[in-house]
Amino acid sequence: MQSGIGSVHNTLLLQDPERTIVRGPFRPFPRSLAGRKVSLLAALATGAYQVTFMHAIDRLGAALGTSIALGVAPFATGLCA
Repeated sequence: MQSGIGSVHNTLLLQDPERTIVRGPFRPFPRSLAGRKVSLLAALATGAYQVTFMHAIDRLGAALGTSIALGVAPFATGLCA
């Protein structure tokens, strides 16, 4: 089935699906258990990790760079906890 704006999916495979309009505020589900500041900090830390990891792979090679990253991960996790 298709509507004028997008497509309507019959996920439950019902025989004769009816059109339904649902109105309400948009709220992403599931909500974050952490606050926005913590989520932003985690996003920045992930971005910094990616940049430094790729730089290490370029300079040291894949095997050594990955070994160092796996060795540092428990230490970094302990600092965050």
